[in-house]
Amino acid sequence: MAELLELPERVGEGRMPEIEIVDMRQEFRETKQDDPLSRRLTGELALALERGEQAIVLLNRRGYTRALVCRECGEAVSCGQCSVPMTYHKVGDVLRCHYCAAARPRPPHCPDCRSAHLADLGTGTQRIEEMLASRLDGARVLRLDRDAARSPLRLAETLGSFARGEADVLVGTQMVAKGHHFPRVTLVGVLAADAGLWLPDFRAAERTFALLTQVAGRAGRGERPGRVVVQAFKPDHPAIAAALAHDYRAFAEREWRARRALHYPPDAAMAVLLVRDEEQPRAFERAGLLRAAIHEAGEQHVAVLGPALAPLARLRGAWRVQVIVRARKRRRLSLALSAGLRSVLGDARVMPRWLAVDVDPQQLL
Repeated sequence: MAELLELPERVGEGRMPEIEIVDMRQEFRETKQDDPLSRRLTGELALALERGEQAIVLLNRRGYTRALVCRECGEAVSCGQCSVPMTYHKVGDVLRCHYCAAARPRPPHCPDCRSAHLADLGTGTQRIEEMLASRLDGARVLRLDRDAARSPLRLAETLGSFARGEADVLVGTQMVAKGHHFPRVTLVGVLAADAGLWLPDFRAAERTFALLTQVAGRAGRGERPGRVVVQAFKPDHPAIAAALAHDYRAFAEREWRARRALHYPPDAAMAVLLVRDEEQPRAFERAGLLRAAIHEAGEQHVAVLGPALAPLARLRGAWRVQVIVRARKRRRLSLALSAGLRSVLGDARVMPRWLAVDVDPQQLL
């Protein structure tokens, strides 16, 4: 039987950091500027640096801007192999796909309508690194994301440099949130804290709560107290409110009620079948056969949803079609899956390359 083990206090009698929320809707009303760095966070960063302290700024989006969009036709410059916009990286002046790693030079014109009016939308860690170095006079800024730390050696060098006090601000993706101990860090800033909430995944709130809790824990680990400034357009979301209050129980109880109402894990066992094919009709045909076989094997005890395009519908040139299977009892899920797969695939000992079966999936993208 599961048991909840709690650690209500920090090791060494350290105090939990004070957390402040910045409503970016109100920030825009007052400044009329689409600025990813609020006045409050910028001011707190300047004060921390004046005191000789360090800071961490989290933005879980690498690159310079999130997408390159045509002002004339509205189309984003997309990857030819994946159904996602390419991200602009100022370093190298290149567009990259963060799923298949395809790269291309930044085009002078829209690939669809040939307009020269291309706009950079959204913000990534490269741009935040540049903005911080510009606004914080004399600040030494390091960036930690998959682009800046392409090897274990580069990762260790960046973390070591920051630990030795050779930089004032460390800006990066979720890599800056995971278990680091920097006693001189007294301030943590979180940009776009609610961005992950809008992903079409039942674990989106859980991941947001976990990330905010982790990164907040980087502040005030030494003798000086810590502060966390969280920026969000949806600051009253329950996952954010619970993280700001260091209240795991409130978050878990609310999330459990929502999962139970919709029969999502841990209320039910779940599996996702992902069919991949270069031809979309063939992917749907195969997924439909699997759905029918599992539905017949599971009878009334198993819910089978789909087939439907996955949220990331096309990756690396292949269409992705999902079938979601749920059951209140894990044994019934297992029996229905086994019988359904055997009916479609025969006694094959190896799963075909076009099919992936994920039991207890951590994400549905």
